[in-house]
Amino acid sequence: MEEFRTFDDMSQMIKQNYLSFLIELIKADKVVEKREFNDLYMLFAQSKLENKGRIILVNELFSKDIEFSIENRVFETTKELSPNEKAIVNFSLIKDLVRLSKADDSVHEKEEEFISNVAMKIYPRKEDAFKIIQLAEESVECDKKLLKGELSEKDFEEQSQKIASSAAAIGVPIVALYFTGSLIGLGAAGIKGGLVAIGLTGILGVGAVLSGVGVAVAVGLATYKLTNMFFKSRNKKKREEESSEHIEEIQKDNNSLKDIAKTALKEDMGSFSENLDIKLYFDNAIENI
Repeated sequence: MEEFRTFDDMSQMIKQNYLSFLIELIKADKVVEKREFNDLYMLFAQSKLENKGRIILVNELFSKDIEFSIENRVFETTKELSPNEKAIVNFSLIKDLVRLSKADDSVHEKEEEFISNVAMKIYPRKEDAFKIIQLAEESVECDKKLLKGELSEKDFEEQSQKIASSAAAIGVPIVALYFTGSLIGLGAAGIKGGLVAIGLTGILGVGAVLSGVGVAVAVGLATYKLTNMFFKSRNKKKREEESSEHIEEIQKDNNSLKDIAKTALKEDMGSFSENLDIKLYFDNAIENI
């Protein structure tokens, strides 16, 4: 399989343009919730977005005057990528938009419209765009059920095979299903400790141990392999010991990301000190992340 870069290893411009789509989705319902702002800074931290890019995106988040061209942003996001990376990033973007729209369990019609418009620009044939959105939704729902512990081993295997088969049928690389992980706390803050826990916290019966949208990495086929390894371990005591270690490591990674996010918030808030409304978002995030 052709090697690909993880999202945090891509250029600052790619990250900034990719994340701008999430900014636009948040703006779709005309309301910027403090939780959404906090989660964005977790994502900024995970993706290693630098100060300049963060300031630009925060300005976009609160500006009503900045014109957003889907076609131009798609081009700017993918123009430096290899064909394989482009295929991965394109689908991942749709999946992340779907995931973010469902984060509060209520999808606004303006959010649906925006996601549809983005999909149509990336996949011009209406039928293809529809299939891509449907695949993204199935993948997101599967993740949510895993987190809640609603899927047995058999259910998981059946759904993952179905999703992988659907992806292959429409030319979506399997890696793309997990490229940026989750936007509702399902991802993992680092390849070493995070792979095993993606999608497993619910099965382990411990609930959601992660928080924020930013704990996500490119994991690809390794997720499926490690999940299978976990399921094949029939020794309950051994499973519990291993899962405890993985969860503890992810919690440490997540706490580290929170520290990075708070440092970024403190670094950036000076640029908005004269806007008291925006400053309140920074104050709240520093206190609650």
